[in-house]
Amino acid sequence: MTVALGRPSPSDPGAAGARPGPRGAARAAWRLLPFLCVAALAASVLCAYEVSPRDVAVFGAFTALAVTLPGALLWRAAHRGSRLLAEDLAAGTAVGYAAQVLAYIPARAAGAPLLALVPPALTLAAFAAVPALRRHWRAPAGEGAAPLWWSWCLAGLFGVVVAWSGAGFFRAHGLSWPGDARPFVDLPFQLALAGELKHHVPPTEPTVLGTPLLYHWFVYAHLAASSWATGIELETLVHRLAVLPMAAALVVLVAVTARRLTGLWWTGPVAAGVSFLVVAPNPLAWTAQLVPSGALLDGTLWVSPTQTFGALTSCLAVLILVDLLRGGRNRAGWALLTLALAVTMGAKSTYIPLIAAGLTLVIVVHLVFLRRPHRPALLALALSAACGLFAQVALFGGARLGMAPEPLASAAKALVAGGVIPAWTDPAPALAVTMGVIMIVSWACVWSGVFGLAVRNPVTGVRAVPEAPVLMLLGIGAAAIPVVLLFGHPGGSEYFFLQAARPFLSLAAVCGLAALLTAARTTTRSTTRSTVPATARSTTRTTVPATARNAARTTTRSTARSIARSAGSPWWPVGAACAGAALTAAVRVAGGAAGGAAVEPFALGPDPDARLAHLIAPYLALACAVTLCAVGTALACRRLGAPRGLSGALVISLVTGLGLVAAPERARFTYEMWPLTGPAGSVPRGAREAGRWLRDHSRPDDVVATNAHCAVPGTARCDNRHFWVSGLSERRVLVEGWGYSAGAHARVRDVTTHAITSLPFWDPERLADNDTVFRSPTAAGVRRLRERYGVRWLFVDTRYGRPAPPLDGFARLRHRSGACAVYEIP
Repeated sequence: MTVALGRPSPSDPGAAGARPGPRGAARAAWRLLPFLCVAALAASVLCAYEVSPRDVAVFGAFTALAVTLPGALLWRAAHRGSRLLAEDLAAGTAVGYAAQVLAYIPARAAGAPLLALVPPALTLAAFAAVPALRRHWRAPAGEGAAPLWWSWCLAGLFGVVVAWSGAGFFRAHGLSWPGDARPFVDLPFQLALAGELKHHVPPTEPTVLGTPLLYHWFVYAHLAASSWATGIELETLVHRLAVLPMAAALVVLVAVTARRLTGLWWTGPVAAGVSFLVVAPNPLAWTAQLVPSGALLDGTLWVSPTQTFGALTSCLAVLILVDLLRGGRNRAGWALLTLALAVTMGAKSTYIPLIAAGLTLVIVVHLVFLRRPHRPALLALALSAACGLFAQVALFGGARLGMAPEPLASAAKALVAGGVIPAWTDPAPALAVTMGVIMIVSWACVWSGVFGLAVRNPVTGVRAVPEAPVLMLLGIGAAAIPVVLLFGHPGGSEYFFLQAARPFLSLAAVCGLAALLTAARTTTRSTTRSTVPATARSTTRTTVPATARNAARTTTRSTARSIARSAGSPWWPVGAACAGAALTAAVRVAGGAAGGAAVEPFALGPDPDARLAHLIAPYLALACAVTLCAVGTALACRRLGAPRGLSGALVISLVTGLGLVAAPERARFTYEMWPLTGPAGSVPRGAREAGRWLRDHSRPDDVVATNAHCAVPGTARCDNRHFWVSGLSERRVLVEGWGYSAGAHARVRDVTTHAITSLPFWDPERLADNDTVFRSPTAAGVRRLRERYGVRWLFVDTRYGRPAPPLDGFARLRHRSGACAVYEIP
């Protein structure tokens, strides 16, 4: 038994190929217009924010020819039958990334990184030379074209991503000083890891010499391979170029997965929109967002390329699993699934456990309810478990990397971020539990469509078991949310599980909404004749004259028929979602008019009960308003004779729309806060010039020592997240910053705060040997660095103090720019 959501069929709009001839060519050109418009927008935004047209063109050509095209050919060869061109390109991009990473690792280990270009070149040559493969250059027979409105919706969504990236992230993170003077603290760390993978495989921690890199680093292999092939600076790739094609492919993959699940075109843009834009309802006036909802269009899109890359490869794995779990017998599909899981395990550590949890739910449900094992799910689970085990042993060394059981630690962090309690304090138990309940209810609003999966079959009247792919999506969400609530991480990384599950929960929610509308359409066809309730007919007959009865009956039937004809239309839910947004706005306005709505709870004083009441009141008001509207909607639909599925779809859309008001507010908050995210003056003038000079005049294995360890000089509390020396020079540093290292994570005890950023270095002897040379240099101290640690270069940031006596007597000054100086030890 499965939820009947429909499947793609030749009768779908766009299922027939374009007609040949001039009209067909014109129609094909017209269908390319959305892509051309959004590509032009992306290029314009990039050029407006310090990227040269040469870099834009070279990167675009490299991505198309070395990533997307070979991957699309492999995807077509592995999947027979009709496929959308958009699906081929998006899935092909993900396949191309996976193949590139797995090709670069042995190529870099062999000392010839450009050998990573050989596999895509051989792929193109094979598909051009082998007759059996040559047909994959053309669309398969019966290939459908997506409706134009579908293409424009996805292009518009990606246009929002591009515009947000430019106005928010690019504006605040320049590629030259002073625009790069205060980057978000994670970005130099990303740059340092990319530089490490550009020159070393296997990699180590570039900011702490000799420390193993127990981290998901596959995206940095992609960045390194792209830099070698194109000659583009890593900083330009990390801060401008690399994420955009990932985001574009992710938008399309979510959309085509939704259509593959439901057979309905409208579900694609809706699923992608919910994944990127819809946030948790926020009736509060004192904060832009109290409840984190993991929207993909958030800060992590750029500051965490591991998350973005992992989202893309995991969506590829889920798209493949949709076919395999439905019983598809495709050996090439299993090969591609293995490729996708193998890269996902090193792209982001959160995704493999979630996919395994989803597959486990499929297996359990089929054993309990259907009394038979689900063999494809068992095989996929074995593959996932093998990849997860390998990653935990080989990539992460068995380390937990700061994640530890800590119930409601995420709720405490949300209370601090929302101004409910002061920083570095533990909330009262009642306040923490209340915040946890608010988080759960808010997330249920975002993905309320999943409740539509419990709809009864309109023919049999029995609730059907969702099909295996939908069960997998539900299992992913069911595993992610408890992790967020029950575990903690000093850097807040437990929220990455919520963001990892977001596209899959959005897909499940859209499947539920589609199931309701499908049930409404089916019910309408079988009950069109009984449009007026029997009691209403008998009452009308006895109390109203015949003429009036006939007029009322005609009007009611006309209204019912109108509703029946459009019962399956997605425009009804769109209107309900807009009504939900208006409802949230009305509650906020009413709270502001009542006075005190914009006051942070912490400003009310130390009384925890007063803070709790001030926090709960807006949510209770919104809940009451939603309940009244939902009951009114259900009664109105029943009175008009609308099918039950339609009323459920309207209520779900109303609840989901509660978060639409918070989305632009969150975007505005991000726009205003991005320039203030990094510590002021964390990167000095001349840092880029000094780092690149050192890179160009040293060997990749040379070791650098620096006097800069704190993110901001001259502060009372040293923030140990200092990474830009290694990031800009692409060289390993004896001791720079250790805040994100495995050694620091192993020593942190408090996961509810960012105490890890102030931990002292665990090897005081090494740190003393390093810092003595920069405070009071001697010939013996410099010789000790050279002979014991292999240091050849000294990188001085004069903002941390000038050596006394000067280093010139013990090392040779080779470069000076701004506040930075580079010395070479003879």
